[in-house]
Amino acid sequence: MDRQVAFWKRVMMGREFKNLVQEALGQAAGGLSRMVGQAVVIDVPRIERVPLRELEQYTGALDSQMVGIYLLIEGDVGGQALLLCTPLAAMRLADLLLLRHPGTTQALGVEERSALAEMGNLTISLFLNEVAEMMGLMLYPSPPAVMVDMLGALLDVVIFPLAGMSHELLLVDTRLHSETSAVEVHLWLLPMPAARRSDVQDARYG
Repeated sequence: MDRQVAFWKRVMMGREFKNLVQEALGQAAGGLSRMVGQAVVIDVPRIERVPLRELEQYTGALDSQMVGIYLLIEGDVGGQALLLCTPLAAMRLADLLLLRHPGTTQALGVEERSALAEMGNLTISLFLNEVAEMMGLMLYPSPPAVMVDMLGALLDVVIFPLAGMSHELLLVDTRLHSETSAVEVHLWLLPMPAARRSDVQDARYG
């Protein structure tokens, strides 16, 4: 079986991988705690495989405004990672990351987006480190892109490159808690055919 196909089958099907998600996000919470200088906990109330044709049932209205932190998974196998939250949640995260009083951030400017990108990079890097160690692979994230757009447009970013490779994604609901804030963030993991990675990277980061 192709290594990439085997990897994603294990991601989508393996119960052990769900345990790994919990452990990996625990590592990410530790990294965020060090980053902001206060305790951060990431709860994971739900991890499940979602058919792409049913995705709208899990995401809500496609015309709603959302914030996405998008990274390519690179190395021995290819994939995509998207951290998705509402603009309000993103502003709460920005306050936490920039050590501001809750409610200070009223818009996502350059500084706020940079902080969100750094959080996304840290979270996904620590997550991939755990996955790579368990599976004996080399995995690392691309530079992150922070996108603010309608949900439908963000879905197009992650779904169009699949080209029939997968009909599912792995949806991880997370709740991030600190001493001063609580936000809900979705983590989506999807395959990425190697032939499409450079095209998407050029479009997002070029």
